[in-house]
Amino acid sequence: MKLSFQIKTIIKAAMMVFCFTMLHAQERSYTVSIHGSITTSSRLFFNPYDADEISRNQSLPINGVWGIGIDFRRTLKGNSLYIGLSAEYLKVRERLEIQDSNGAIVIADDGYVAFPVELTGYFCIPFNSESFRMYMGGGVGAYFGERLYAYASFVSQVVERKPGFGIHVLSGFEVDLLPFLVLRSEVKFREVQFESTNVFPQPTYVSGTPLPNDNLPFRSRISIDGILVNAGIAYRF
Repeated sequence: MKLSFQIKTIIKAAMMVFCFTMLHAQERSYTVSIHGSITTSSRLFFNPYDADEISRNQSLPINGVWGIGIDFRRTLKGNSLYIGLSAEYLKVRERLEIQDSNGAIVIADDGYVAFPVELTGYFCIPFNSESFRMYMGGGVGAYFGERLYAYASFVSQVVERKPGFGIHVLSGFEVDLLPFLVLRSEVKFREVQFESTNVFPQPTYVSGTPLPNDNLPFRSRISIDGILVNAGIAYRF
């Protein structure tokens, strides 16, 4: 009798744990994910406030910008509406050969680092299955960053940063790998813009020629207007 009672108790406990696990699985309302991304194109404008239009539009195209990001989402109504907050880190540098006034070739590095932070609302398309979902979304973002510029191994310093703000739209899909693990990929359209003011800290000469903008702050504008494609893994809890 005692053994039978213990067996019944174990069975009841196991059923309670099973029911709790199933209920918890059905109530997984949050996801956190990490992803890698690539942005197709961007431009670095050298003289964004110049009075001359030709000088104002001079820029360096920088394509194939890699990044990494994290994303947190919360379901609002069933499985069709949810909201998310994401942050990314993008960094790129281009190695350039510049001819100075004496005809000598000088090596320069130019690029930027960017930190987009975005708030997004998502709508899940109704014809999805339980394990596969497609969705659309849009929202607002704040974009922080700075220019990375070195000329003949002399590195400029950032003295001022001006963030930018904008909107974005996206589409994506999710595939359940496990009840708590999701494969996710997105395509995002946006225009990230921010400004950076740099300066070379001391008078410096290369082959007898002073550095460009030597000792004078120079303002730049970075525009990341290409299509972003990302893919990553999300944990549902």
